[in-house]
Amino acid sequence: MINLRIHPEVADDLNLAKAWYLEIDPELAESFLDEVYQTMELAQVAPEQYSRIYQHYRRVLCHRFPYKVVFEIDEAAQAVHVLAVSHTGQHPDRWKRRI
Repeated sequence: MINLRIHPEVADDLNLAKAWYLEIDPELAESFLDEVYQTMELAQVAPEQYSRIYQHYRRVLCHRFPYKVVFEIDEAAQAVHVLAVSHTGQHPDRWKRRI
């Protein structure tokens, strides 16, 4: 398995979404985080199988929640670099300011 690197602003993405789910149900918030981490692992295990969405950037969708994990493959560092975790209803280019 290759390494997983996470952009510092992903913590903000997760905290905002978690806060929203906490207002509904604390268990739902934990389920959300669990699913996002599992989705990141999917990208880490087989990154090439996911769709390119812009240049060499790819995305993998969460199954239960309407969120996507945007990442790039850094072959030189043998790593997957997660750039964003965003709601699928947000503007699709919102994460591009991080590149």
